[in-house]
Amino acid sequence: MNNFNVCKWDKADFRTPEGSALITDAVNKFMALPRKKRDKLALEQFTTRGDFPTDAYPFLEVLRRDVPADMGWTAIFKPLDFTAGDGAAGEAGFDVMAKGSGVVLAEVPTGQKAKVYQAQGDSIRVPFVLYGGAINYHRTLIQDGRWWDLDDTFLELRNAYYTALASAHYALVDATAATYNVAWQNPTPAALANTDYNYVASRDANTINAAVLQIITNANKWAGIGKDTPYVVLAPLALANRLKRALGIDTYGNRLVDFNVQLVTTENLAASNVFYVAPYQAAGRSGMRSDYEIEFSREVLAYAETAVAWSRFGAAILSEAVIARCATA
Repeated sequence: MNNFNVCKWDKADFRTPEGSALITDAVNKFMALPRKKRDKLALEQFTTRGDFPTDAYPFLEVLRRDVPADMGWTAIFKPLDFTAGDGAAGEAGFDVMAKGSGVVLAEVPTGQKAKVYQAQGDSIRVPFVLYGGAINYHRTLIQDGRWWDLDDTFLELRNAYYTALASAHYALVDATAATYNVAWQNPTPAALANTDYNYVASRDANTINAAVLQIITNANKWAGIGKDTPYVVLAPLALANRLKRALGIDTYGNRLVDFNVQLVTTENLAASNVFYVAPYQAAGRSGMRSDYEIEFSREVLAYAETAVAWSRFGAAILSEAVIARCATA
């Protein structure tokens, strides 16, 4: 009985306050695991739920414990932690600066003062929004020792939360104005036949290059965005293999993309025929006020337990001008 995801259900005791408190603590620690794993991700090691081999799911139940939540949105949004502090010390939202101050470092002649710039332009107030959901399970699951069913119940609750968290952030990216669309670019060389193996990859790579150049121009040195900035290609899962070719080399050994770009795929974008390019963690901010927490209550008339999940977070795009929506046809 040591292989359960959440806790040792065969040792669980809902009948005492102490036992209920221990179970609540175990469940909340279980719910936080994907976030803790996210915090350890390096830029070159993005892992989203779309990377998991779904065809293996029916065969190896144990793999299910390692299915990562979709944290690809953290490549666009820099996560901020506001979970500390309640009451008067707490906050109902957070402020972010929407555009750069245009500060420039220049030589200061002896005896003169450095030029002072207004810090970081306009401010946006981002409210923390309350998200919640609940599941109801019969107490006979515990009495009859159906530990795996109970374990799966909390797995599904956690999956639902992280899907909602991801979808809320991807929706902001999907709302990028058409002003920042990038057309599917011509191949290199321009006369490359559409039957050539490199044709699609060349056009996709040139589109990514054009998107990065557009972002650099629009940023105008804001947030240090330039040619050496790490960039992210955020794409629907359907375009994963296609864009991997664009980010690789052609059949002649030539690298197709001129910049430092990392591919992140997800199942949660609105369209499957466009992708986005953005500087890593520069375009958006995401604030977590209350991380995922579980509370329990007993439904005595239904002989059931109810688990209620709550979270408060908010997010904003600082400048959609540094996000490019790219066509694929």
